[in-house]
Amino acid sequence: MKQHNCIQETDWKKNDDKLYSEVKSKLLLNGKLGGCREFIVEYSEMEPGAGLPMHCHEHSHSDYIISGRVWAQLGCRRVELEVDSATYFPAGMPHAYEAVGREKLRYYSIYACEKNGQNIQSIPVDSGSGDKIDRPNMDKTRWAVAESFETWYYWEPSKGPKGIRWTSLFDAQRGGHEEMIVGTVIVPPGGRYSRHYHDQPEMFIGLGGRGVLFCGDDVIPMEPGVAAYVGKKQVHGAQTMGPAPMKMIWVYGTESADADWSWIPVEDIYLGAQHREVY
Repeated sequence: MKQHNCIQETDWKKNDDKLYSEVKSKLLLNGKLGGCREFIVEYSEMEPGAGLPMHCHEHSHSDYIISGRVWAQLGCRRVELEVDSATYFPAGMPHAYEAVGREKLRYYSIYACEKNGQNIQSIPVDSGSGDKIDRPNMDKTRWAVAESFETWYYWEPSKGPKGIRWTSLFDAQRGGHEEMIVGTVIVPPGGRYSRHYHDQPEMFIGLGGRGVLFCGDDVIPMEPGVAAYVGKKQVHGAQTMGPAPMKMIWVYGTESADADWSWIPVEDIYLGAQHREVY
């Protein structure tokens, strides 16, 4: 079973839910698509002026905006977000969207499914009940963030300018979220993300540039619109192709494995075995 999927090769979902009447979505990854049992990944679009009424799920999920602008609401709190911003809606928390501006709203949604399975139900919530929930968008309770305000770190700094940069948008410290760690990573031109493995499942979504994701013995072409799944303890890494940096969303699943970053490098083993490379 292939462990990736892309927007261009995926049909729009049939939508019989009135709640989502103004939202178009594509299912990219789940247990049947990519063998991704710990997450569900969707791509969605909303026209300017369209809305997604107040509702909630039994699953926590995070959205990442790739075009347009949106008024995002959790309970009685509202914030306006644009490209390269993200939200995290904890399970049971009422939330809503309103697309604003002139550009189509496009975003990815990642649902945490390790504990509650993959039957995602959307439960309507009346605005009066939703407004009683007050979750300030502060560090320990953050649920909306603009990537441009976050701190970037270097991973494998010994690689110098060819080392990757990464940031974490939501985790146990940044929002108190225990189900997933959500962030973005940039691999520079000519750069490599060394092969490694860890206890947590992980998934990536291409945002910019081109490259490849090494996943076990598979080489997955990564570009905008491609989502890829990495299983627990599965060896993986990445490298760029072309003159532009490769940017990706990365998500750790931490519902069954804790958030300890047990990053085990194995790059030397693969290079020593003359594992196939892509240039």
